[in-house]
Amino acid sequence: CILARLLLSVPELVAGRKVLEIGAGFHGIVALAAQQAGACSVLATDVDRNALHLLKMNMAKLSSRLGEDGRKHICELSSSLLDWSKPDPSLGSFEVILGTDVVHETWMGAAILNVLKAHLAPGGLAVIVNAGSKHRYGIDELQDLLRPESSGRSAESRSLEGTWFCFEEATLESLDTQGLSHDCYLIRRSVC
Repeated sequence: CILARLLLSVPELVAGRKVLEIGAGFHGIVALAAQQAGACSVLATDVDRNALHLLKMNMAKLSSRLGEDGRKHICELSSSLLDWSKPDPSLGSFEVILGTDVVHETWMGAAILNVLKAHLAPGGLAVIVNAGSKHRYGIDELQDLLRPESSGRSAESRSLEGTWFCFEEATLESLDTQGLSHDCYLIRRSVC
């Protein structure tokens, strides 16, 4: 997983921070990587109850294995249901929000920004890694929404500033990307 490798290579992204993973699916690899990189707490979320059930089992199993290296880092690792169309205020805000391959339908870009508006703390950073627009629906819509001049942006979403770049093929050659190009989105919430 590209984002998991990124976190382990640049642990400063999450070290000591409260982290939310959106669209964790059933594996929680990104959440576990954030835990290993030194996050103080990680909440892995998904909208699918069946995936969430498997996620809880996998995280418990893998988390116990990860602790066998003798490190004493304590990180609260948990999971929860999260519907992007109805963010849950009780989850609170997070300094870092992570997502991998979370955009694959046209409505998802706007839904992700909805989650970021609800849960990304002022000054917080979201890192989304996704297959590129020629491989996934919805990427063009997300990019349009992140452009400062976009007419589709509400005043509230203007507090989110984003940029993106495409990973070089050579950077990903050791990973099984199934021949897909991948983009990385960095979205920061303004402090004001």
